Amino acid sequence: MKKVLFIALIISAFAYSCNTNKAEEETEAKAMTVEQIVDKSSEFVDKEVVIEGTVSHVCKHGGKKMFLMGENPDVKIKIVPNEKLSSFETDLEGSDVIVTGKVIELKIDEAYLANWESEIKIELEAESEDTEHNIEESNPKHLGTHKEKKEEATEEEVEDPYAAVNDLRKELKESGKKYLSFYSIECSEFKLK
Repeated sequence: MKKVLFIALIISAFAYSCNTNKAEEETEAKAMTVEQIVDKSSEFVDKEVVIEGTVSHVCKHGGKKMFLMGENPDVKIKIVPNEKLSSFETDLEGSDVIVTGKVIELKIDEAYLANWESEIKIELEAESEDTEHNIEESNPKHLGTHKEKKEEATEEEVEDPYAAVNDLRKELKESGKKYLSFYSIECSEFKLK
């Protein structure tokens, strides 16, 4: 009787491992390329997809986003973690991964741009008031912080903090559409390939 149970246990363990490998192979087989997703993003909105690509970048400020590239390094898609994952590790850069997640669409219209523009204005006014206050108090430490923030920004953003808004506004006008769509994937799970 013990031999029968032992043999049954070995057979079930073997069957389980075969099924697990089969499931992994099926996931890899149905994985789409970055190019396939980017070309037809609008068809996949709010649908779960499996995509494979190479991690070209992970945001160093908290790992809240990473970018996958396909065979063509110019074709990329943004991947954001869902609430279960919370973040990505920077050591993923350069790794080939398979990501499962939902395609989400960000629609940028004139109302979105106007709101963004007002947020920039409020932020600039707050920085200006804070800087004036600290200059009066002779606090050089604050000026150093401001300098660091400006060094992180692109040269164009330092000269014109509204540059990104204006570029999108121009792109929206030239498109003749009511909004611009930007797609990303909300990742529910990923694994190294």
